[in-house]
Amino acid sequence: MRWTLSLLSVLSGAFAFNVSGQGIGINSTGASPDSSAILDVASTTKGVLLPRMTSLERQAIPSPAKGLLVYQTDDDTWWYHDGILWRPFMGKEWLTYTVNGF
Repeated sequence: MRWTLSLLSVLSGAFAFNVSGQGIGINSTGASPDSSAILDVASTTKGVLLPRMTSLERQAIPSPAKGLLVYQTDDDTWWYHDGILWRPFMGKEWLTYTVNGF
């Protein structure tokens, strides 16, 4: 909880946080989040950086949630968890699976 407050403190200097109904908006304009989104992030100068880790770190995640997405740094690939297994997503392995029909 402490690190969450620290992170929010740092981010609040650059972005406006708006809580509306069930959604959270992060942007520099103060706009409310879209009503269909739980999280609405908007910027014209920055992107979203998702978790980055090695294959061993990814595989060591205890009980990964279905749909969990990570970037694997040791081979520059994206992986998602399907609820049972880790699967390649839009990376080198994904292209191999697609081409070979897996």
